[in-house]
Amino acid sequence: MTVLEPGSGDAFIFRIWKNHTSDPSVRWVNTYEARFTADGTTGDLSSLVAGLVSFEQALAFETTHFLYATVSTWEEDSHPYNPDSFMTVDLGASGLRVIGTLRPLELRVCLSLRRAVSSGFQGKIELRNSLASGDVVAPAGINTLVDPAAMASAVSTAIIDADLGANMVGGLSQPKLAMIGTSEVTRFLTDIALRGVSNVPLNHKYFDRAPTP
Repeated sequence: MTVLEPGSGDAFIFRIWKNHTSDPSVRWVNTYEARFTADGTTGDLSSLVAGLVSFEQALAFETTHFLYATVSTWEEDSHPYNPDSFMTVDLGASGLRVIGTLRPLELRVCLSLRRAVSSGFQGKIELRNSLASGDVVAPAGINTLVDPAAMASAVSTAIIDADLGANMVGGLSQPKLAMIGTSEVTRFLTDIALRGVSNVPLNHKYFDRAPTP
């Protein structure tokens, strides 16, 4: 299994690293998993990186700086080091949501999305620096979206514009976005949908640090 010659059944981990323009020391990462259901190419991996970044950019404020993305095989780090087991893609891009007069909420307040699968538990995606004070109300101290329908539409539009549906169930592109368990049980994504608002501390065990395959 290598990033140079991905074959049918091979699984990969995609990590997108970001920081905040006002304080570059504050970094966070979102992680995605995908598996090939047919033989593919390095270009397929690069195309999915581009799609994932485009999707996140559409929902992120312009103060989010996209640093780089990594793609690694589902195998543990090799000894000795094998350079074919991962690749790095420099990004140097920014979020596309214009701040203007908006007041972005602190990074711990996340736009929460659902990784939809056909069976079992649904997964989560927590996007930082994507919500402003006008997006959220807090009755009884619990953050909720002011206009869930509008935000759901924004998420759907971001998926369509990034062509991520092509890498989900029913799509024609490789590899397929998935949730892959520790025993490598694979459930392919049918959609990415709105969940709501979540509060996630920085350096969260699951959403800010890459999982061990």
